[in-house]
Amino acid sequence: MKRRWGLGILIFSMLLCVMILPVRADAADPTVTYISAVYTGEAIEIGGAIPRDKISVTASFSDNTTAEVTDFAMSTERVLTDGMNKVMIIYRGKVTEVYVLGKKPSSLYAVYNGEMLSVGNKVGAASLTVNLYYTDGSMEEIYDYRIVNPVITSSNSQKVQITYNNLQTEVYVYTQPAKTVSMLTAVYEGEGAPQGYAIPEKNLYVTALYTDGTSERIYNYRLIPPVVQELGENKMMVSFGGKTAEFTVKGVELTAESIEAVYRGGSVEVGDYVAAEDVTVTATFSDGTKSVVKDFEFSSDRIMMTGENTIIIHYGGQSTTINVNGIARSGASYSNAASFVVKNTKDSAKVQVALPKRVDKDAIVGKSLKPDRVESLLNRVEAEVLEYMAFDILLADETQDDIFPLTMRIELPSNYKVKESDKEKGIGTYLYYTPNRKTVLARVNLEPGADGVIDVALFRAGTYILVKEKEIVVDDAPDPDDDYL
Repeated sequence: MKRRWGLGILIFSMLLCVMILPVRADAADPTVTYISAVYTGEAIEIGGAIPRDKISVTASFSDNTTAEVTDFAMSTERVLTDGMNKVMIIYRGKVTEVYVLGKKPSSLYAVYNGEMLSVGNKVGAASLTVNLYYTDGSMEEIYDYRIVNPVITSSNSQKVQITYNNLQTEVYVYTQPAKTVSMLTAVYEGEGAPQGYAIPEKNLYVTALYTDGTSERIYNYRLIPPVVQELGENKMMVSFGGKTAEFTVKGVELTAESIEAVYRGGSVEVGDYVAAEDVTVTATFSDGTKSVVKDFEFSSDRIMMTGENTIIIHYGGQSTTINVNGIARSGASYSNAASFVVKNTKDSAKVQVALPKRVDKDAIVGKSLKPDRVESLLNRVEAEVLEYMAFDILLADETQDDIFPLTMRIELPSNYKVKESDKEKGIGTYLYYTPNRKTVLARVNLEPGADGVIDVALFRAGTYILVKEKEIVVDDAPDPDDDYL
């Protein structure tokens, strides 16, 4: 009976082992077999950023599944040419392509919607419609054009030239000889005019009554004073044709009612900053006007992670956001670096701190310390100190501590360079950090400097000490029994 029970237990144990065998090794994560991509955005002006959110990338895997992926790379992130731009999409070693239509301004077209103008008057912006056409056939109305010859100088008709960047067009305006003004009137039809600014032309109706009984809206008036000077009621005057007219306008504080922002830059490395010149911010003001503004601010313009980073922009009490793609750092670049020489009584070393592109080289300051300022602290080094050189890394602006982390490179003096024969003796050159020169001392680099250079991460300002040291070898402890007779 006992043998039967033993056989049953053995069979049960074998079945249990089979049940808990580990999964086969070939059930590892599936590999990418190929990728496909589709661009669903519109044509982009040359130099403009290609929006990543308009590129849908699908990866197919070896287990016959598919998934949409977002952490892909692009061969270019800007439109480079007019017409079709081929953009290579790369994901886990697989490549596909999409085509993005590039466009550029090709022509201007303007229409004059106003009435006949007298010599001495001028073409007002309210009477013009100017459209910008692109090479892809699209069009948009523009307002920041320039009228070359707005003042009417000839009767019958006048050709008026309009320019925008390197494009130009022209309109013909019917004109008539100058007339004698018998009276001038002025009425401001806006709710208020912003203090410190000229009155918006579209809201100020200046009318000349002529001696022949006709009338005409005047745009070529002289405004006195030229801007709204006070909050509240302002008495102002216009003059034209030897006549004047007074009117009252309420001066109001110009406020931004909303803002919108467009990012035209490419991907930014983690730790680097979004360039303000790659962001266009347009504000809509309380008087109904729109204007591109430059003095906006970022909540934080530093890229903190790979993938999509949301950047908040503020102006005039309003805020909006842009999305910027962050990519992994490709290694420190010393093309924009704070550079200085540190020294002790007999040696010197060149130090460079790599900085983001937008940060001025003077943002980081390096100063050599007198050796005795850290002499007592070196007692904490668990080695024999052969040589040392101390220096401070300081911020020119102490509030700019969000600039860290950075990368620092030290070109070692000849006395601090470690040969293979030195390493065999336990000799190495290391960098130490202390925030207070008193109680804390931490080694920054775990390995001795190679090729006469030490590259380290710089996490904060403070005191750094370059130390050439020799490992202390402790003899084997004596046998305790030797102490007894």
